[in-house]
Amino acid sequence: MDFFIFHHSEILWWLLVIPVLAGIYIVNTYVSRRYLNKLGNPAILKLLMPDVSSWRPVVKFIFILIGLSFIILSLADKPEIAEQKGKKEGVEIMIALDISNSMMAEDIKPSRLFRAKQLISRMVDELDRSNNIGLIVFAGDAFIQLPITSDYVSAKMFLESITPALIGQQGTAIGKAINLALHAFTPNKNRDKVLIIISDGEDHEQNALETAALAEENNVIIHTIGMGSPKGAPVPDYSNGKRDFKRDLNNNVIISKLNQKMLAEIAATGNGKFFAASNMEDIYKEINAVEKYSLDPEKTGENDADSEMAYFRDRFLWFAGIALFFLLIDFVLLERKNKLFANFNLFKIKV
Repeated sequence: MDFFIFHHSEILWWLLVIPVLAGIYIVNTYVSRRYLNKLGNPAILKLLMPDVSSWRPVVKFIFILIGLSFIILSLADKPEIAEQKGKKEGVEIMIALDISNSMMAEDIKPSRLFRAKQLISRMVDELDRSNNIGLIVFAGDAFIQLPITSDYVSAKMFLESITPALIGQQGTAIGKAINLALHAFTPNKNRDKVLIIISDGEDHEQNALETAALAEENNVIIHTIGMGSPKGAPVPDYSNGKRDFKRDLNNNVIISKLNQKMLAEIAATGNGKFFAASNMEDIYKEINAVEKYSLDPEKTGENDADSEMAYFRDRFLWFAGIALFFLLIDFVLLERKNKLFANFNLFKIKV
């Protein structure tokens, strides 16, 4: 660490005032002595004014200059309160919820989407209020249902209104959801970014892994939560006014299955983890771990920043202390000789 680095180096320009003051003092002293010399012989004046010291005013002025110099140095080195508190501020968590028709499958009762909304609701309740949360919904397209916010009440309100009818274009465009999330996070570098994708994993665009890699490059962690079962279930269809199931062109019932492999690969690419919907406790533990990681100085490198801040804070106190020391001496030291010590001379040697 360079000793000559200062927080507010522009204040060091005030040091130029010191030689100016010294010059003014020298000129003033010279003029005063010339004036005294005109009044009479210096030896006679000394006898007439025995208490007047010729060196004390000079020493006092030197101490004032030294004190002012260190005051300027301390002000130039003073760490800002905002810098001392520039720590991690929690986590930005964007939840991307799949609302495609397949999420209405009932292999998870009462349905995948219903359970996903329950999971998110509890997640909101579990989160520390220092974190911000946002919500994206996606099917064949993706859009932001709730921008990043600290308003947890609004988050739960928007969550309740989510249905597959919000997006007319069907499909499961996970890549679009990831890309949208990357642009939805704030530029605040003091917050870690986490994207949680809740889906059955039936991606129909096949670009999710490439987009997840882009997220990883931008320091966004991606966790995925799989809704459904490997065995799968039919997708309910109420389009004819009665309950039926989605069918293919051959009139066969379509079975929607959990694509765990795809979701696990997305999570691995995004430096995160895959969770099954049944392991809700593990999901909450991981979210809490992300919060602790974000606020852990050993992981975030804040120990180094704190050490550097402590260095500048200590140096600021040293400069201020030295300034106070010289100014106190100047205050105690009188310009006139002290009669109590008039006959005391530590350096006088009697022969």
